[in-house]
Amino acid sequence: MSLSNSEALGCFAMAQGVMVLPALGDSYAGKSAATLAGLMLMLADGEDIRQTRRIALRAELEGLLGQTAAADEGWQAGTDRLMAALGAELARAEAADPACAAQLLDWLLRWTGNERLTIPAPPPADTDAAAA
Repeated sequence: MSLSNSEALGCFAMAQGVMVLPALGDSYAGKSAATLAGLMLMLADGEDIRQTRRIALRAELEGLLGQTAAADEGWQAGTDRLMAALGAELARAEAADPACAAQLLDWLLRWTGNERLTIPAPPPADTDAAAA
Protein backbone atom coordinates (compact mmCIF):
# COMPACT_ATOMS: atom_id res chain seq x y z
CA MET A 1 0.00 0.00 0.00
CA SER A 2 1.27 3.45 -0.89
CA LEU A 3 0.19 6.77 0.59
CA SER A 4 0.15 10.08 -1.24
CA ASN A 5 1.95 13.04 0.32
CA SER A 6 -1.39 14.37 1.46
CA GLU A 7 -2.37 11.11 3.12
CA ALA A 8 1.02 10.73 4.83
CA LEU A 9 0.91 14.28 6.22
CA GLY A 10 -2.65 13.72 7.40
CA CYS A 11 -1.59 10.53 9.21
CA PHE A 12 1.32 12.32 10.88
CA ALA A 13 -1.00 15.15 11.93
CA MET A 14 -3.53 12.75 13.42
CA ALA A 15 -0.81 10.81 15.27
CA GLN A 16 0.55 14.09 16.64
CA GLY A 17 -2.91 15.15 17.76
CA VAL A 18 -4.07 11.81 19.15
CA MET A 19 -0.89 10.36 20.64
CA VAL A 20 1.62 13.13 21.33
CA LEU A 21 -0.63 16.01 22.33
CA PRO A 22 -2.53 14.23 25.13
CA ALA A 23 0.72 12.93 26.64
CA LEU A 24 2.16 16.46 26.82
CA GLY A 25 -1.01 18.13 28.04
CA ASP A 26 -1.28 21.90 28.42
CA SER A 27 2.47 22.45 28.70
CA TYR A 28 4.50 24.50 26.26
CA ALA A 29 5.53 21.27 24.53
CA GLY A 30 1.88 20.22 24.33
CA LYS A 31 0.88 23.53 22.77
CA SER A 32 3.76 23.19 20.32
CA ALA A 33 2.55 19.69 19.44
CA ALA A 34 -0.92 21.10 18.77
CA THR A 35 0.55 23.80 16.52
CA LEU A 36 2.56 21.22 14.59
CA ALA A 37 -0.50 19.00 14.17
CA GLY A 38 -2.48 21.96 12.85
CA LEU A 39 0.26 22.96 10.41
CA MET A 40 0.55 19.40 9.12
CA LEU A 41 -3.22 19.30 8.56
CA MET A 42 -2.99 22.56 6.63
CA LEU A 43 -0.19 21.15 4.48
CA ALA A 44 -2.05 17.89 3.92
CA ASP A 45 -5.33 19.53 2.96
CA GLY A 46 -5.34 19.83 -0.79
CA GLU A 47 -1.65 19.04 -1.37
CA ASP A 48 -2.50 16.67 -4.22
CA ILE A 49 -4.65 19.37 -5.85
CA ARG A 50 -1.92 22.00 -5.39
CA GLN A 51 0.65 19.67 -6.98
CA THR A 52 -1.59 19.04 -9.98
CA ARG A 53 -2.02 22.80 -10.39
CA ARG A 54 1.75 23.36 -10.04
CA ILE A 55 2.36 21.02 -12.96
CA ALA A 56 -0.25 22.76 -15.14
CA LEU A 57 0.93 26.25 -14.15
CA ARG A 58 4.55 25.39 -14.89
CA ALA A 59 3.58 24.07 -18.32
CA GLU A 60 1.65 27.30 -18.91
CA LEU A 61 4.70 29.36 -17.88
CA GLU A 62 6.88 27.39 -20.27
CA GLY A 63 4.43 28.33 -23.02
CA LEU A 64 4.39 32.00 -22.01
CA LEU A 65 8.18 32.19 -21.96
CA GLY A 66 8.74 29.98 -25.00
CA GLN A 67 11.14 27.70 -23.14
CA THR A 68 10.99 24.36 -21.39
CA ALA A 69 12.89 22.82 -18.53
CA ALA A 70 15.56 20.29 -19.42
CA ALA A 71 14.65 16.73 -18.49
CA ASP A 72 17.82 16.25 -16.45
CA GLU A 73 17.66 19.43 -14.37
CA GLY A 74 14.98 18.25 -11.94
CA TRP A 75 11.70 19.84 -10.90
CA GLN A 76 13.01 22.46 -8.48
CA ALA A 77 16.02 23.52 -10.56
CA GLY A 78 13.82 23.81 -13.66
CA THR A 79 11.22 25.81 -11.80
CA ASP A 80 13.89 28.09 -10.33
CA ARG A 81 15.31 28.73 -13.80
CA LEU A 82 11.86 29.45 -15.22
CA MET A 83 11.10 31.85 -12.34
CA ALA A 84 14.35 33.72 -13.04
CA ALA A 85 13.39 33.92 -16.71
CA LEU A 86 9.92 35.14 -15.66
CA GLY A 87 11.50 37.94 -13.62
CA ALA A 88 13.66 39.05 -16.53
CA GLU A 89 10.78 38.87 -19.01
CA LEU A 90 8.46 40.74 -16.66
CA ALA A 91 11.00 43.55 -16.25
CA ARG A 92 11.32 43.79 -20.03
CA ALA A 93 7.58 43.58 -20.65
CA GLU A 94 6.68 46.23 -18.08
CA ALA A 95 8.71 48.73 -20.11
CA ALA A 96 7.90 47.56 -23.63
CA ASP A 97 4.77 45.36 -23.71
CA PRO A 98 2.08 46.11 -21.10
CA ALA A 99 -0.23 43.38 -22.40
CA CYS A 100 2.49 40.75 -21.97
CA ALA A 101 3.32 42.14 -18.51
CA ALA A 102 -0.35 41.85 -17.50
CA GLN A 103 -0.43 38.25 -18.70
CA LEU A 104 2.72 37.39 -16.73
CA LEU A 105 1.40 39.11 -13.59
CA ASP A 106 -1.88 37.19 -13.92
CA TRP A 107 0.10 33.94 -14.10
CA LEU A 108 2.17 34.96 -11.07
CA LEU A 109 -0.97 35.72 -9.04
CA ARG A 110 -2.41 32.30 -9.87
CA TRP A 111 0.90 30.60 -8.95
CA THR A 112 1.12 32.33 -5.57
CA GLY A 113 -2.57 31.73 -4.92
CA ASN A 114 -2.02 28.03 -5.47
CA GLU A 115 0.83 28.00 -2.94
CA ARG A 116 -1.22 29.61 -0.16
CA LEU A 117 -2.18 27.25 2.64
CA THR A 118 -5.77 27.27 3.77
CA ILE A 119 -7.25 26.12 7.05
CA PRO A 120 -9.09 22.86 6.40
CA ALA A 121 -12.83 23.00 6.83
CA PRO A 122 -14.11 21.10 9.88
CA PRO A 123 -16.22 18.05 9.18
CA PRO A 124 -19.96 18.71 9.01
CA ALA A 125 -21.78 18.60 12.34
CA ASP A 126 -23.58 15.38 13.13
CA THR A 127 -27.22 16.52 13.03
CA ASP A 128 -28.42 13.43 14.95
CA ALA A 129 -26.06 14.16 17.86
CA ALA A 130 -27.00 17.84 17.89
CA ALA A 131 -30.70 16.99 18.07
CA ALA A 132 -30.26 14.69 21.07
